[in-house]
Formats: sequence, C-alpha cells, structure tokens
Amino acid sequence: MNRFYLLLIFIVFVFSRQAFAQVKFGIKAGGNLSTIKFDIDKSYGTAYVSKFKGGFHVGIITDISLLENTLSLQPALLYSKKGCSIDYEKTMEEFFKYYGLNLDVSNYKGYFVINYNYIEVPINFVYKKSGFQILAGPYFVIGLSGSSKQDFSYEVFGKEYDSEDFFDKKSYTLKPVFGKFEYDELEMYLDKFNTDGLFRAFDFGINFGVGYQLNKVLFNVNYSLGLVNCVPKFTDETIPVIDIRKNRVLNFSVSYFFN
Repeated sequence: MNRFYLLLIFIVFVFSRQAFAQVKFGIKAGGNLSTIKFDIDKSYGTAYVSKFKGGFHVGIITDISLLENTLSLQPALLYSKKGCSIDYEKTMEEFFKYYGLNLDVSNYKGYFVINYNYIEVPINFVYKKSGFQILAGPYFVIGLSGSSKQDFSYEVFGKEYDSEDFFDKKSYTLKPVFGKFEYDELEMYLDKFNTDGLFRAFDFGINFGVGYQLNKVLFNVNYSLGLVNCVPKFTDETIPVIDIRKNRVLNFSVSYFFN
C-alpha cells in the first residue's frame, strides 16, 4: 500500500497549478485494444494463446508546459478496461502439439474473455512540433475488479466439447489484491473476498505513442507495455512462478482541453 500512497502524493503534485507556470486541463476518452502476454514454464505445459479484445478508457488529462510549445508533461487520471480474448482453438492445438498428439480442432464457436478494470495514471513526456506530438513515459494502475467469461464449443475427430467440460460455470469474478499471500491459504482468500480468483492490484509499465493537436482537440494513438506479472506473488518464495501474464494495450483517444 506504500506505493499507492506515494502514487497519490505524486498525482497531487503533478496536478498542482503552483508546480508549473502553464497548465491546461481537459477530458480524455477513447477505445482500447487490449491483450495479455501469457508465458509459462514449458515443463508445466502450454500457455493460453491470446488475442485483442475491445475496451475503453475515460477520464481527465493535464498538459503542463515545460518548454513553451516544445515539451510538456501530460499526466492523466483514467478509468480503463483491459484484458484479453483467449483463442481457445489455437490454445488446444498448442496443447495437443505439446503432448505429441496429431489432432485438429474444428468448428470452434463462442468466446473466452478475461477482463481487468483499472484506475490508470499515465505520465507522458510530450515533444511537440507544428501540432504533431511524440510521447513516452510510465503508467501506473490500481485494479478495481475483474472477471473471466467463457461459452464455447469445438470438435475433435467429430466429437464435440464445450466450455462446460472444462469450467464449472460460465463466468468467474476476479479480485485485485495487494502484496503476497500464502499459497496454502488460497481457498481462504477466495472465501474472504467472496471471489473466484485473484489478480495483482498494482501494475506499471511504459507508454509510447504519437498525436496531433488541432486547436483544443488532441488525437492520440498509444501503446502500453505492462512490466508487472498480473498473477499475485506467494509469500513462500520457494514456490516457482510458472504463470506470467502481462498487459499489452493499443489505444486510440481524443482529448479536449478547456483552456
């Protein structure tokens, strides 16, 4: 939680009018194309094959001039929906290959999605020239809630399988957690939070992108590279971390500045 308080202090600092001479305030909204990069220790099997899913972000943005008409700092405070869609057809094909099985998946229908809902604070340094902008900087997020939903079917050698063969229900709730937890007490944590699964509440990474500003309106295309594993840590460090999941987001946004 100390990192969370430091983040709040930093937000107050960068949003302060007294911190810099020229400050502009506005609103920002746009769409997310998000996915999760899955990696797994190959001795334990194969990872999910992911693809992009749609989402959105909305919030407030500030432009703090550092060098007039050339360089600025652009922090924002956003609600952002991230996650991914699982390509379960390719996931099963990779699973069969791993075990040396020459099986093809056919007639796949349905969906399998993972959703993470965050409060996000991107802090971008922006170089400006003739309306065009190049930006880069860190971002920090705090998880609010999450879920996974699945309803699919496919065939292997003419036999049909569906999501109910692998999951006991069609949707699961995911709870964000700070810090580490005891592996042996996972069920206790799930009961305590009244949830089906956990994900790490704190994430950070780097942004880079381009933009163009026309009067008070700013158009942006941005890519976010998550650096933190979304899977929570265990207190027992002798337990191997075999599942790594990191956020990847391509977003398109429009900002309107009031001054």
